[in-house]
Amino acid sequence: MVLLWPTLLLAQANRDTFFPVRLVTVLFDHNAYALSDTSVLPLQHVLDSMERFKHKKFELYAHTSMSGSREYNQRLSEKRWEHVKNYLIARGIDSSVISGRALGKTRPLDIKDADLAETLNRRVEVKIYKRFALTSLHGRIKLTEGELDQPVWIKGDNKYFADSVLTEKDGSFTMMVPDLLPITLTTFVKGYAVDLKTIMVNARKERPTAILQMLPLKNGTSISFHSVQFHGNKNVFLPKSMEGLENMGIQLIRNPDYCYEIQGHVNAPGVPASQVMAYMDLSKSRAGRVYQWLIDKGMEADRLIPVGYGHLKMLFPNSSDEASQEKNRRVEVHVLDCAEVAKMRKNFSEEEFIRLANLPLYNNLNIPSEIRQ
Repeated sequence: MVLLWPTLLLAQANRDTFFPVRLVTVLFDHNAYALSDTSVLPLQHVLDSMERFKHKKFELYAHTSMSGSREYNQRLSEKRWEHVKNYLIARGIDSSVISGRALGKTRPLDIKDADLAETLNRRVEVKIYKRFALTSLHGRIKLTEGELDQPVWIKGDNKYFADSVLTEKDGSFTMMVPDLLPITLTTFVKGYAVDLKTIMVNARKERPTAILQMLPLKNGTSISFHSVQFHGNKNVFLPKSMEGLENMGIQLIRNPDYCYEIQGHVNAPGVPASQVMAYMDLSKSRAGRVYQWLIDKGMEADRLIPVGYGHLKMLFPNSSDEASQEKNRRVEVHVLDCAEVAKMRKNFSEEEFIRLANLPLYNNLNIPSEIRQ
């Protein structure tokens, strides 16, 4: 088995912890350390948007440009640090939650434009952390076939949090996660594929068990990566699908002994099958986008065959709600024998799929339609 995340990112023993939620940069004029109305505006906007500061802490790191002596710049950065600290205190923030240090010109930004570097290096970086209560999330790996022969790593993350834990031999695991924040879970086991699992724990309610269902990669297996979806009428991935796309790449690329059919699908509830050709190009363009993305990530093209299915294989053929229709706009992966893929590729026009994948028509975000395909 391959263990994908061997590094523990956060101590599991803590019952609560601080995570960074914002980074604000306050810029200064040449040789200046006083805060002007303009320079403090970004920080002011962030503070105004926060309801309260009780469960936050602030780290300040003051910098200078590279011109001038080391000693002069150190003193200047110390004055900048003090002015930003005093501004925060004046806004009602307790000095005990403010830390950091003045760094002088020891940490310049890597910017080739000398004039721009001079401007952006005269700065104080304000890192804002929020305290989150941690609670236990219980889960397990569920294999439709076979058994685990050793523990595997489970990765969990969201915008503020990242961690990983090792399962027990039976596939069960416990992870300390922020309360009331959705957490996305995944893992990797060679010979299997798993979609992302998103779950939220509420410590005041009954806690669900997170089940990561793993499908064996064998000829004929259909894998639905429901986390990879598209905008209606387009082959443009939904922003929330990018993590799912990366996960799909990990599952397929790191299983080099298998070949796959990449199926593109569209949403057209209530439309008869006889009209499939009206939707074929869009489904091909979606398959082509995933095909091209996987190749760009380093996957061998001869392990893949993209195919468009129009609206013939909708998960919800009569759906009227957007959530279900969103799941119709998808790609699926079917595991095929590599000899079969090689045979299919003899009559395969890669140029057609790449052309459709890059057509402006399918990347235009303003196509009107009664039914968003």
